[in-house]
Amino acid sequence: MSNTCSRTDRRALERDETVLAAHLLRSLSRILVDVLTRRLVDPARPIDLGGLHDQVADVLDTSMRRQVQLQDRWARRRKPPRESRPLPMSARPFRHRGTYLGTFSSLKAVAARVLKDRTPPTPDLYDAGIDLHIHGLVWTIDADGMLHAFASEAPVNNTVKSPIRNE
Repeated sequence: MSNTCSRTDRRALERDETVLAAHLLRSLSRILVDVLTRRLVDPARPIDLGGLHDQVADVLDTSMRRQVQLQDRWARRRKPPRESRPLPMSARPFRHRGTYLGTFSSLKAVAARVLKDRTPPTPDLYDAGIDLHIHGLVWTIDADGMLHAFASEAPVNNTVKSPIRNE
């Protein structure tokens, strides 16, 4: 994490890394205890070294994948959003959610803004707005009686299913 992060962010990242490390160590210890238990129960039974390697490799792969996901999440969090509109005070605590799109009257209006250049046009903008929100492509917050919307960096075309998917 960069030197410009806050002390709170640094503690949160350290906590997340500690949780990942604890899960890795717990998973490895379960494998070890299982092998030792089988060896104590039946000392003549040989240890399946290939199977043991596979189990450890699976645990390490999972741990490394989670570490990459954690790093990606923190990188996205630290990335300053590109703001094309002035950000109202009530929406500022949520600026890490993505690019601020503005205030809207409904999810239908949000979908109309996000999908304005699509061909063919989206048949049901209300359903499209719900899909955008549920799939994390648009994040909304109702603050001070206004619906504020933020666009994530994920591409719309490949993530959301019908009715807004390009065919």
